[in-house]
Amino acid sequence: MKKLISILLIALAAAGRTACAQNSIDNAMEMFSTLGNSTYKSIVERDPKTHKVIKVVKTLETRRQNASKLVNAFEKEAESGSYTVTTTDNTTEYLLTVETSRQNRIYALRINGRLPHASNSHCLATAIIKIKQKE
Repeated sequence: MKKLISILLIALAAAGRTACAQNSIDNAMEMFSTLGNSTYKSIVERDPKTHKVIKVVKTLETRRQNASKLVNAFEKEAESGSYTVTTTDNTTEYLLTVETSRQNRIYALRINGRLPHASNSHCLATAIIKIKQKE
């Protein structure tokens, strides 16, 4: 019985960690969308028959000070899914993919400029949430 309770607690902790990670990036994007000096778009795709949400795509385009804070949110959540960072001459890309039983989430962050906090840096964050439909 104790073993079953331990397994359940571990499973709940893991599920909570994933949800927390997703909320951190989503909250950062929402916050920066209201501060100005940024462009925020949210597109919702619905099933024409049931009107249920199939997919949500959010984009945030911003500059300077917000880039380093978004990088911190991505790095904080690196363990919640598949996480990669790719750097080329003038661009750094962060990619986090989280899959749960209810949805798939893909978070991407692209920073143009040498450093995230550089005055000429440009930042584009994208979140794609695809809801898994019950068969």
